Amino acid sequence: MKTVIVVVSLIGLGLLVGCSEVPNASTSPSTLAIHTNSNQVVMDSACNILEQMHFKIDKADLNQGLIRTVPLSGAQWFELWRQDNVGWDAHLEANLQSLRRTVEIHLTPADQPERLECRVTIERLSFPTQPIVSSAQAYRMLAAGTSDIQRLELHEDQKQQMAWLDLGDDNALAAAICDRIQTQLDKAMP
Repeated sequence: MKTVIVVVSLIGLGLLVGCSEVPNASTSPSTLAIHTNSNQVVMDSACNILEQMHFKIDKADLNQGLIRTVPLSGAQWFELWRQDNVGWDAHLEANLQSLRRTVEIHLTPADQPERLECRVTIERLSFPTQPIVSSAQAYRMLAAGTSDIQRLELHEDQKQQMAWLDLGDDNALAAAICDRIQTQLDKAMP
């Protein structure tokens, strides 16, 4: 009886976590007031911070005041050097699902009050399962393989139906990035 209760509890917990919304999700980016006369210094500091956090820069355009990163997969529990999960809920979510984050930073033009906006979007990988014909084939639900050795070998129709689902914004990470940029700018200013 205890085993049944434990199994039902774990299934219920799995369903709740799998269907939950990302707690940091909202639509407003983090904003940072800049007290420097050079957007180049701000761009260099922002790129430096993003690279320290293991993001790869996809586009850095001073004229447009834009920095965009390549999507970075969420850090796993054993990747202690990674800093893209802010908060226990983000750590848990990244370990339970395939997540990736993209950072986009916008600087205001030099002729306007200087401001930096940071937005971090989160996406989750979703792909359909194969139908289970019998209980003996349950191990083939997500991938081809044998009952002894599991390999993620997606079928062609699964590959075509894979998609990254938008989960919203990660405001906690955006705020952490802004704080790090501010700290670096404060150290650079005399």
